[in-house]
Amino acid sequence: MLIKEIFFVHVPQHQYLMLKQFVNEHPYKEFNNKGIKHEYIITGKGKRTIILLSGALFNPYMWFYIIEKLKKDFCIIAPKFPKIGAGAKESVKYIKNILDNEKVSKSVVVGYSYGGGIAQYFAEVHPEYIDTLVLSHSGILRREDSIKKTEKMISKLRFLPSFSINIIKYLRTKSGKESEWYSFRKALLNLMSESITKIIFIDHFNKNLEFLKEIEYLPVGRVSWKGKTIILATRSDKDTFKYYDELTSIYNVNISHIFNEPGGHHMIFLYPEKYTYILIKLIQQTGST
Repeated sequence: MLIKEIFFVHVPQHQYLMLKQFVNEHPYKEFNNKGIKHEYIITGKGKRTIILLSGALFNPYMWFYIIEKLKKDFCIIAPKFPKIGAGAKESVKYIKNILDNEKVSKSVVVGYSYGGGIAQYFAEVHPEYIDTLVLSHSGILRREDSIKKTEKMISKLRFLPSFSINIIKYLRTKSGKESEWYSFRKALLNLMSESITKIIFIDHFNKNLEFLKEIEYLPVGRVSWKGKTIILATRSDKDTFKYYDELTSIYNVNISHIFNEPGGHHMIFLYPEKYTYILIKLIQQTGST
């Protein structure tokens, strides 16, 4: 990822340099499988492996702060998915191929937001690869209204003017001014969304629709995964906190934590110290299998 300094002119220097150094020191590892290029960050030491699944339209450098704190005790893998996302089968195959390439038989699978949906489906299809499932600021994998709502969103997006995407980007970075990471979060999101156009946005939702249709066979409100699960949520998260109670009831073998900081859906960016502390603490509590 190319770090453009112009985005970070109002960001505390130590925060900007932390990201810049991390990106320089952690280039993507690549390999090809049946003509498909797989890219991912891999770093760290430890007997347990953690695989980090990013949010929609983000690349794995969104995890830079967490990776820096975890890599002393864990092996970390953070896959780079296509910008517009991928179908359900495509996503889990991509993850499995990376784990197989690194000869990882078990891992802690952490999914944030959109990545939480991928993590949930991976647990349904390949539970044998999972040590602990971590769902952070995530919705529910199967909901009866998901396909209809996504189709409706795509229809609306087609008629919106192109500049409306910039308005959406602005609204996503407006909250969180209480945090000392506010200006950094805004700069990082602007950097990662710089190339996102209306067409890419629509393509992303079309991929999401493909994902939802591929998992339509799964029962609503039930999962086959019965292993250890960690559920993280923020009370001020208007996107996914509404699913918290149902999520904890579906995954009934779980450890849960609710953040009360005003981090909303971007707790990981606005309060990275607190988020990382809790994540490490709960992963350590689950031990290894």
